[in-house]
Amino acid sequence: MIKPTIGRVVWYTPNNASDNEMSKGNDKLAAIVCNVWSDTCVNLSVFDANGKQFSRTSVLLIQDDTPVPGGGSYCEWMPFQKQQAAKHEQAEQVLRKFDKTEIARVCHEVNRAYCEALGDTSQVPWEQAPEWQKKSALLGVELHANNHEAGPQASHESWMAQKEADGWIYGPVKDPQKKEHPCMVPFSELPTDQQAKDFIFRGVVIALS
Repeated sequence: MIKPTIGRVVWYTPNNASDNEMSKGNDKLAAIVCNVWSDTCVNLSVFDANGKQFSRTSVLLIQDDTPVPGGGSYCEWMPFQKQQAAKHEQAEQVLRKFDKTEIARVCHEVNRAYCEALGDTSQVPWEQAPEWQKKSALLGVELHANNHEAGPQASHESWMAQKEADGWIYGPVKDPQKKEHPCMVPFSELPTDQQAKDFIFRGVVIALS
């Protein structure tokens, strides 16, 4: 469905008695949307073949699921507008083809590149990542894919909850043996470069879901 907005051009089909003069020899006329009542109801400024202007109010706008009336006037989108809308829908479908595992992989690799930029080369490629790390990334993807309104702090809170459930506590240096991690603190207490990871993670998920 194409959202109508003021100023867009549509085709107007005159069919009722009030359009007798306008409709002579004209199956379709150019019209400009002047007001939007809903996705299927608009006001129009209509022009006949000579450029004479007529106003029409509460005109039915045909969308994909709107039945074409047997009588009465209506307007519709032009072919090129429908083609552009179809291309946009196809592009959205391509993005939607990314499943959550693939999004998690992208998030992991982006985070790995960011860590390397900070001098941390301890992150391994997705294919070599342990299952707990993949599961953590997937849970983060689920969080933001299902709720785009959740902020970056939600990612950190989710990560902390997973770590705590696995026995991790705060420690000044990351130590997998002791299960200590310096990021086991509230989001607001994280260094800016660590907060950035959650901003990046959320941004990638929203862009691909």
